[in-house]
Amino acid sequence: MKLAIQRRGRRAAFCISHVQPFFALPANVNLIQTAPFESGAHTISLPAYLRERDLLNSPIPAVDYALVLLGEIARQWRHEIDHVVVLLHRKLCTMQPLGKRDAAFGNMWLAAGDSVDVEAELTRYPNDVVTALPFFFADGLVGQYARCHLVQDFWRLLAICVDAGLLSSSEALAFCSEKVLLWGPTMGQLPVDVVIRLAERYERLLEAVAATDFTCTRLQDGYQKRCLSFFAERFVGYALLQELLQMGKVSRLPDGGITMARHNIGYCCTVAAGGVAPESYEIGRQ
Repeated sequence: MKLAIQRRGRRAAFCISHVQPFFALPANVNLIQTAPFESGAHTISLPAYLRERDLLNSPIPAVDYALVLLGEIARQWRHEIDHVVVLLHRKLCTMQPLGKRDAAFGNMWLAAGDSVDVEAELTRYPNDVVTALPFFFADGLVGQYARCHLVQDFWRLLAICVDAGLLSSSEALAFCSEKVLLWGPTMGQLPVDVVIRLAERYERLLEAVAATDFTCTRLQDGYQKRCLSFFAERFVGYALLQELLQMGKVSRLPDGGITMARHNIGYCCTVAAGGVAPESYEIGRQ
């Protein structure tokens, strides 16, 4: 059954969240709830979708299927929308910097939730790709992963990707050494067909992992037990980079970096509830 959504012209916007978003959502932004909570927004339930697909007992954490649901919605509406916009419960991509720059992460801005006008910010989006300022890691994706997480989880998940045919051996090497990390389809605006392809690729990753006995090395660690999510962020971000390279939206620089047109680049704004801007934001912990 086709899921009902709100849209504005040929653009559909979604906020993926497990709690009430920290900013007011416009009426035409759909709320994908990864867990139930009271909300006045037009809501699409991830648990209901998983129940329909008999995935509630999957070994994959339910929240990791949010992009799969987004891809399903994009497939259903692909002939009626051109672009998909995604924001999270406390993060969105804006075309202008809001609040103050994060001292720890120079490509992120910090603002108070009641100071962010989501509708005004989304109105500023061009009819084109919009992605937040990417990360640049001189030691590559695997080097950065090893600094922040447990590298043995990365290697095991990478092996699953190669065994499942998601990456060839040469692609796996390129993935490890890639220096640019894009935010992926959960931050900004992408063409509907790109969202569909990324979601399909991501679902294949989840299926490949579910078919093995993989578990994170530190399941008792509230942070590191999310190793699949951390790996998937890089896997999908890398896939998005390849899409944008093929579309001609991205050009390579000699140092491994990239260049994009100014109108394609936005700012990741992280907000706090109420009228106080956060002092800092540590990626993955908030």
